[in-house]
Amino acid sequence: VMDGSTVVIGGLMEEREEDGITKMPLLGDIPILGWFFKSKTKTRNKINLLVFLTPHIVKEASQLSIITEEKHREFTEDEKFYRKGELLVTFNSDVSGETAATIISNNTASIINYFKELNTYRIQLKSGQEVEAAVRKFSSLPEVQNAEPNYKFKIQSEFRKGS
Repeated sequence: VMDGSTVVIGGLMEEREEDGITKMPLLGDIPILGWFFKSKTKTRNKINLLVFLTPHIVKEASQLSIITEEKHREFTEDEKFYRKGELLVTFNSDVSGETAATIISNNTASIINYFKELNTYRIQLKSGQEVEAAVRKFSSLPEVQNAEPNYKFKIQSEFRKGS
């Protein structure tokens, strides 16, 4: 294997097939006529897990630390569960909308949305501004009640369509 080339070294495969019947109580149990009051579903799930390996040939210790730092930076970027360049900022109840807009623009950001019920602004940071630094900056302001990244949520549903 060449230095930096990626190869597959193994994997797992899982296939699952599920049959289900949905019916109206009593009516679905009537012979022949019951077919009008029930439905069948068939679900197939296939999961493939592959293990990839990318070897790096290291001849000097300094190369190892450079590669390690680079990979660490890549992994931490991928693991961020919030939108880059966006914050959610909640101002104290006595802060007017005009004052909030001024504070946001003075901190080189712009308003994307305003959620009136929460008194919270979704703001866009200037290009290249780090979210963590902006959270610290906005949180330190006396007019700000709360500042946090705009977190991403992944909602998983148990609902499955029949095939």
